[in-house]
Amino acid sequence: MTERVKKYLDLHLSRTYRKSRKEADFSLDEYKDLDENLYAAELFSACAEIEEPFFYENDIFGFNRGCVITAEDSKAWKIDNLTPNYSALIDCGTEKLKKRINAYMTVADEKQKNFYLAVLKVLDSFEKLADRYRDAAKECGKTKLYEALCNVPRKAASSFYEACLYQKMIIFMLRLINPWL
Repeated sequence: MTERVKKYLDLHLSRTYRKSRKEADFSLDEYKDLDENLYAAELFSACAEIEEPFFYENDIFGFNRGCVITAEDSKAWKIDNLTPNYSALIDCGTEKLKKRINAYMTVADEKQKNFYLAVLKVLDSFEKLADRYRDAAKECGKTKLYEALCNVPRKAASSFYEACLYQKMIIFMLRLINPWL
């Protein structure tokens, strides 16, 4: 095990990184009457918006949580378990996926449209957070991460590193609204 890997393992096993997280402070009262999918998308968007990019020592991927929401806020999700199709994003990127979703919306009923609108909102939030990480990576001199984030998540991964980064980003987004992780 390399010294770098040992440092990361020690950091994660100690869980000291959790102590530096800030509790999220936002209100979604204006969205309380929305369809549950749209409400969940607004919660997700609010969580993504308050996250600030930060990197651990020698971090090559980023996407480390800096905020945590309360258990009460997470109940609003009404989603118990979610397993994404990683390859759908890694293989095509958010731009192509959004085009597909917009095509599906042309024949969707109202409930399906609300679901698709929620997915589009989440993908937009995903891209905005990735953009903030891209800019922070450039500012910190993390050239490899910066260059990868010029491509993903909007485009398909074009290297093993980009595919790994994409997977880290997806996991980050899934954990974003979970107060227990």
